[in-house]
Parts: sequence; structure tokens; C-alpha cells
Amino acid sequence: MRNNKFMRLFHYDMIIGFRQNWLKLLAGLFLLIFICGVTMVYLGENHGGVMYLADILKGAQEYIAAGSSEFTLPVVWLILHLYILFIVCTFPMNDLKGFGKNILLFCADRKKWWYSKCLWIVTTVTGFILVLWIVMLALSGLSGNGFLGKVAGADELLGLNINTHNIAYMFLLPLVVLIALGLVQSLLSLVTNPVLGYMASIVLLCASVYWKTPWLIGNYSMLLRLSPFTHGGIPVWSGLILCSIVGVVCWLGGAVVIKKHDIIN
Repeated sequence: MRNNKFMRLFHYDMIIGFRQNWLKLLAGLFLLIFICGVTMVYLGENHGGVMYLADILKGAQEYIAAGSSEFTLPVVWLILHLYILFIVCTFPMNDLKGFGKNILLFCADRKKWWYSKCLWIVTTVTGFILVLWIVMLALSGLSGNGFLGKVAGADELLGLNINTHNIAYMFLLPLVVLIALGLVQSLLSLVTNPVLGYMASIVLLCASVYWKTPWLIGNYSMLLRLSPFTHGGIPVWSGLILCSIVGVVCWLGGAVVIKKHDIIN
């Protein structure tokens, strides 16, 4: 019975979440097509889809403040991450202030309401990352080079070591980082408001670009900072552990906060 109640909540969130965010999702699809297309034109047509994805997800080299070096943000990487977080930042609180308040009162289980919202974030972020890969798979197929073909020269062109053994990390690490950040900003939105939650994500991502440290999770979403792709990079396992801890803390912490949250005013 309890599981049935949770599945009803999650089913509601999937339907209402899509209805409230369909325009953002559609704009996101066009954004992904645009980013992938521009990347293919920028790098040239003689590469496989994995190379183009690596360029999108590479992030930035470690910034070393010395001499005439300038701090520059990886614009494409930042836009991609911030847009995904923008999609998931408002729905939980908007739903709580709207009809979702009645759903919460009806189900009489605040923890399940919060868990359902967390699962919606996980599902939405995962879906967006999957669409990114599907779009690149389709475009690289149309180009005739294939998705896995022609990855030679990635070290010289992108500064990355790309092979069949580390391609899975290109999907996994950005995914767990974005899920963790999505849960963090949703918990902060519950405590404060969605704007401050989203601003926290912006600050955290920009700080991650500036400082190469295993304690800022944004580093784990940049291929140029990870050990499988570059010499002296941060170990992948530490990112998986950190993101898992952050996610679990937000998942459980939100259940505590929502129990004390005033949903009437």
C-alpha cells in the first residue's frame, strides 16, 4: 500500500513536471542540437561523435594564477550544466505552492512527497543527458564518421586521453554531478527559495572551474580534471563517493526539512 502511494506520487510528478516544464524541455532539445552542431563545425567533420562529446564536456584546464594567465570560463560546458539545473530548480517548490499542496495533504506523507520529487530530479537529469548522447549519436551517424570512430588525435586536439575503456565515465560523471547539484539546489530551495538555490549552483560550478580540488564536485564533471582522461587528474572514485554522499544527505535531509515546513503559508 505504501509503495502504491509512492508510485502514485511519482506518476503525478512525472506528468505535472512535464506539463510545467515542456517549454523548457523543448528549448533544451534545440539547445542540445545547436551545441552539438556548432561543436561539429568547430572541430571539423573528420571525427567520431565521442570526440565532439568530449569537447563539450571537457571543461577547463586547472587555472594557475601566474604571469599573464587569464581565468576563462568554459562557456559551452557551463551553459549545458546550468540549463539542466535550471529545468529542475523550480518544479518542487512551485508544485508545493500550487496544486501539489493538496496532493501532499491528501497523501499525508511528507517524506514520500519529497522522495518523489528527488526521484523526478534524478529521472529528468538522466533523461536530458541521454538525449545529449542520442543527439550526438544521430548527428555523428549522419556525418558518416559514426559515434565511436575516429577518436585518434584527441590528445593533441583536446588534451584528453579517450579510449573505449573510459568512455563510460564521460556519461557517468557529469550525470552524478548534475544529480547531486540538482538535489542540493532543491534542498536549498526548500529552506530558502528557488532563486537562491539556483544561484548556489552557479557559484559552485564557477568555483569548481577556478579551483581544482576534489572537494568541489563540479570538478568531476570536467574531463580535463579527471584521471582517466588526463595525467595528474582527480580520481574518479572520489567523485562518485562525494556525489553519493551529497545526494544521500540531501535526500534524507530534505525529508527532515519538509516535515517541519509550513505548507499552508
